[in-house]
Order: sequence, then C-alpha cells, then structure tokens
Amino acid sequence: MNDARSSPMLDEQALAFGAVLVEEFNPEEAELYPELVASYRRRGKPKYDHPLGSGLGEIVQAISPYFFEIGEAVIAGLWTVAQGTAEKSIEDSLAPGITAWIKRKFGKPVPLALSDGQIASIMKAVETKVERMRASKKTKQQVLDRVQKALAEGQPDERDGK
Repeated sequence: MNDARSSPMLDEQALAFGAVLVEEFNPEEAELYPELVASYRRRGKPKYDHPLGSGLGEIVQAISPYFFEIGEAVIAGLWTVAQGTAEKSIEDSLAPGITAWIKRKFGKPVPLALSDGQIASIMKAVETKVERMRASKKTKQQVLDRVQKALAEGQPDERDGK
C-alpha cells in the first residue's frame, strides 16, 4: 500500500473509528468531535485551545483527541496486519509458481498475467541489462525476444474476450 496515497484514507478511517467511540462513550460530544480533533491536530496551537471547547468542560477537550488517537492506533495496526498478511500470501502463492515456471523453461502456465504496460516496464529493465552484456547484437536481440515472448504468454487471449 502506498503511504502517500493511503494517508488521507487512513486518517479518515481513524477519525471515523474515533467518532464511533465518541458516540458510544460520550454522545454529547459527538457533534463537536470533527472540529475538536481538527483543532487537536493543528500545528502550532495548543491542543486544548479550541473555540468550540469553551464552556464545555475539560472532558470535551481531552476525550475527543483520546478517541481519535485510539482510532489511529487501531487502523494503523489493522493495515499493518493486512499488508503483512497480503505480502505473506503473495509470497507464498507466487514464489512457487515462478520457480516452477523457470524450471519449465518459461512453459505454460505462466505464474501471472501481465498487462502490456507491465511487460514494457520489465522489458525496459531487461534492455538496460542486455545493453551492458558483452555479446553480439544478434544474441542480445534473441535474449530480448525470448524474454518478451515468455512474459507475453501470460496475457489474456483477446479472442476469448478477455
């Protein structure tokens, strides 16, 4: 999961998680929760100084950020577990397939179907490596053609409507 793209989503999930806790444990604060957390997160301003918090007592100022922090911790933990599980699952399922594919000398079935863009990206990296080889132009081209063919074997067949 890309942290730059997921950060707003994780913040939204943490805020929503905290909102559920506020509704359950301190319902009178639920309506003010988003503003109180926004103030809490604002840099350069004391966390307890919020215009909506005046006159509502210290509990309002302390409890919203607390529930938000719990939400952040839970959501971060869930995503860490999910990413760990996904990576382990991918590694467990893909590694043997790639090994078998290599042992079959790139024979079918190919371990995964690649898009044209994915193949192009891989081929660009391969071409960079091939350029450094001390081999004839003909050999270099044969290597490129073979790799291209092996990668393309896993593409969906357009005749099948895929």
